[in-house]
Amino acid sequence: MGLSKAVGYAIAKKRFGMKGNVIVIIGNGELQEGQCWEAFLSAVSFKLDNLYVIIDDNKVQTDRLTKDIVQYGQLLIALKNMGFAVMETDGQSVSEINKSLKSLKRIKNKPKLFWSQTIKGQRVSFMEHPTVLRNKVDRYLWHNKAPNREQLGIALNEIINRNIKILNQLGFQWDLTSSLSNIPITPMQTNIKGDNLIVGLRESLVEAGEKYRNIVVLNADLEEDCGFVQFHQKFTKRFFEMGIMEQNLVSATAALSRMGYLPVFSSYAAFLTSRANEQLYNLASEGAKALIIGNMAGILPATPGKSHSGFRDIACIKNIPGIFMYQPINQDDTKNILRRYFRNELGRLLYLRLSMIPSAVELSTPDKNIKKGFPQILRRGKDILIIGIGPVILGECMLAADKLAKKGIEVEIWNYPWITDFDRKTILKISERGIPLLIVEDHYMKGGFGESLLAFLSEKGIKFIKIRHLALKDFPKTGFRQEALQYYGLNQDSLIRTISNLLR
Repeated sequence: MGLSKAVGYAIAKKRFGMKGNVIVIIGNGELQEGQCWEAFLSAVSFKLDNLYVIIDDNKVQTDRLTKDIVQYGQLLIALKNMGFAVMETDGQSVSEINKSLKSLKRIKNKPKLFWSQTIKGQRVSFMEHPTVLRNKVDRYLWHNKAPNREQLGIALNEIINRNIKILNQLGFQWDLTSSLSNIPITPMQTNIKGDNLIVGLRESLVEAGEKYRNIVVLNADLEEDCGFVQFHQKFTKRFFEMGIMEQNLVSATAALSRMGYLPVFSSYAAFLTSRANEQLYNLASEGAKALIIGNMAGILPATPGKSHSGFRDIACIKNIPGIFMYQPINQDDTKNILRRYFRNELGRLLYLRLSMIPSAVELSTPDKNIKKGFPQILRRGKDILIIGIGPVILGECMLAADKLAKKGIEVEIWNYPWITDFDRKTILKISERGIPLLIVEDHYMKGGFGESLLAFLSEKGIKFIKIRHLALKDFPKTGFRQEALQYYGLNQDSLIRTISNLLR
């Protein structure tokens, strides 16, 4: 999105007579997104000679070399023919960068494009991609991974020692012991007993691929995170790497479905459900059959920040007719629901809301034939009912219930994996017990699971003596697991306080 924002700044400056230039740095991988090309066309059309586009061509995307994912061809020639003033240089040389930018500055009535040839992880020995990507099967480790304390010390020393002369001339002083003092010692997650749902997905896809020869998998440059590596290795011909192009991926899926194939596709829920929402709508309207996987759904992990948090995916999906949703809570649950889908028991389009983060505790597996609209009762209790979704939330609810049981408070906990489909008789029956209801979810309050349940209760005239709804009320924050859950009031201690207040 940065390129389009830069175009907006440059347009305003040029149209309203403001001085100064606009500089935007973008990666070679993100050029696959269509929005970049809309911005390129706009920049040329407005003759934005105050715009400098610096493309960091480091040859590598999330997992692999860019050339192994999408072929760009003679891209520089294409951009020059489009109307850009183009310069290409060695991005490892400051003097060459300076020289190229000065040359571009003299050109009028054309936006400037500076193509910088670099190395991913440049000048940090263990991060440079030629060191990491030695073999075809290797994947780049450092795109979304932070170094530990020892690795960071090595990196900082290499950077400082390489520049020590100029740093001394500038009077720059440093103390690496201070720089390394705030590195977390403990892992982001501790005492986690739940299992990894991605493993369940990975194994299910390989199993299904052996049984159903029409299954094809489409990937958006997230092969390892989305659990596609094993399927790719075993069924190479049926695996398609589409690159960072979610809209294109979904529409291509529609064609494969029409041809008799059964497409499975995935990306982070935050990207897939919003960026390709129109394409998902058309996929549904055309009668296609496909398994849609929204990976990294919910607010955890919270370390990547709000751009990657799938905290509004339910809202994006539930307004599309013909798609129903399911959120598994463990590996076996994931396997069971996929087996049912591939047996044609769950309709044409299934949105699998998949958490990358496991539950803090082991959660029992729902019945393998759990009926659509019915809950799984995780725990019986007589004082209050909690209805929630997903392994992270339900794990915290179970921990809270354990502590409250020691105080004589018995909490009943329901997992409602169908998210937007509910059974009237089941919910009416428990409402007649006269206990409060607490709805908990890791989604934005508007448009999520809780809103769907509350609308259902209203429509069906089902009443509880008290109802409380816990969900996000603002943008997500960045942090580790317990930090984030505590901030949102979704950790076990916050739940205990909320339950205690409800019972008062």
